[in-house]
Amino acid sequence: MELTDLVYIDEYGLKGTNFYWHKYKSKGLTKEDVLNASLTSDRVQVHKDIAELLVAVNKVFITKGFELYLKEGYRSEALYDIVYKRRVEKFGKEDTDSIFNMNDKPHALGLSVDVALWDI
Repeated sequence: MELTDLVYIDEYGLKGTNFYWHKYKSKGLTKEDVLNASLTSDRVQVHKDIAELLVAVNKVFITKGFELYLKEGYRSEALYDIVYKRRVEKFGKEDTDSIFNMNDKPHALGLSVDVALWDI
């Protein structure tokens, strides 16, 4: 995947913020950690191939009084690595492996998102 395949969700009218930009301290990371992992703002990025799909799903939810709120999209492999390292230090390898997918790294392609419903 090329970084040029990533788009910002706000340019598609979608709402969200980057989870690790706001929660890095509570996850045992430093500002330097996230900056070194190419996370430079709270804007969420996704692969361009899913942006329009998210817009279509959002339109359906809007008719029901909700909106999609993206809590995370693309996550660099460097961010995966540092989050994993810090979680292992804090919680141990077994607990970290049970909730953190380091094999597939689904967010590293920008094709996986974490969402919540926003009551409009």
